Amino acid sequence: MISRASLATKRGVAVGIGFGLLLLMAGVATEAADADPPATEPSAVEILIEGGAVWPRGDLAADFQDQQIGFQASGGYTVGFRFRWFLSRDLCVSPGFSFSDFGNYEVDDPELGVFSVETAVIRYMLGLQWIQGRGRRGLRPVLSVNAGFCRNRYGVSIESPSEQYSESVNALGIDLGAGLRLGTFELLVVYEINRFTTYRFLGIDDRTRYNWDSIMLLLTWAFPTG
Repeated sequence: MISRASLATKRGVAVGIGFGLLLLMAGVATEAADADPPATEPSAVEILIEGGAVWPRGDLAADFQDQQIGFQASGGYTVGFRFRWFLSRDLCVSPGFSFSDFGNYEVDDPELGVFSVETAVIRYMLGLQWIQGRGRRGLRPVLSVNAGFCRNRYGVSIESPSEQYSESVNALGIDLGAGLRLGTFELLVVYEINRFTTYRFLGIDDRTRYNWDSIMLLLTWAFPTG
């Protein structure tokens, strides 16, 4: 069987990363042209829209044919929505929702046709974030920790005969992030810990421990509500 690369997914990841870096560079150039402008009056509430690239780790990235519990997912995209409320000038709480769609593993089988393995994660998280000097101009560090529920989705589709199978499992997840904020934009690198035990995946009858960790590069646009 010959593996087929998901070119559309890879191009989407590359475009997302490039777009985020261009936005950050443009913001840096704009701030550099402004000689120490005065700090703005910060808003206590922000709404955030985020998106970027995601890469699988652990069993999610392991070889499907050689590993008993591998899914061989590739890089994909992630999008999300978040609400942020500042408890102090630098510290805030942030409930949110996000969806990550990983690149499918596909093979051409002489008898079954295209065999595809699909994986995705839906998250409902509550986070605590620290942003140095809220309301100030220039680059500022951002630290983030989030915890909540991950809805881990796994599916298989076969071209001939046409068949589909899907299953999902809830799990507790936590992620740690660090990055920079410039104006209303934030660029963060996030590592998510997403591990669970289930008998539902890959047709294994016994309860099996899975590692669905991932790494995300997120570009966030934060706009105040007041």
